[in-house]
Amino acid sequence: MTARLGLAAVALAVAALLAASLHDHDRCQDARAAIFSAALGQGGARDEAAAIASLRATCRGSGALVDVAGALLAQHRDREALALAREAAGREPRNAAAWSAVALAARGQTPALARAAERRFESLNPLARPSLNRSAGRSIR
Repeated sequence: MTARLGLAAVALAVAALLAASLHDHDRCQDARAAIFSAALGQGGARDEAAAIASLRATCRGSGALVDVAGALLAQHRDREALALAREAAGREPRNAAAWSAVALAARGQTPALARAAERRFESLNPLARPSLNRSAGRSIR
């Protein structure tokens, strides 16, 4: 009898944790949608600032931060994009996409940081390096 009660208590605890995780995921997706709507001119700056704060608080990992940094870069808002990209790289230092975002956002502001981020990106993503085959891309005829 006590084993069943213990098992039921554990099941309820797991269900509560999953519900909280799902709620955070939904809030993260809502924040992303609000930011991209604002990027398309369908929302205000106040809404966007609240959505970015929500994104930082509810989204796990760095993917959402990298996505939003890219949207801000497309709007030529490099300073804000760099802040989000650096936060993404801080959350996941082994994420090549985060370092690529840092490099792109820092290019016009802090060239030394951009070069360092590019080196970090290349160390994490060996396929980004140029080919040593000098004839790559040329016709073999």
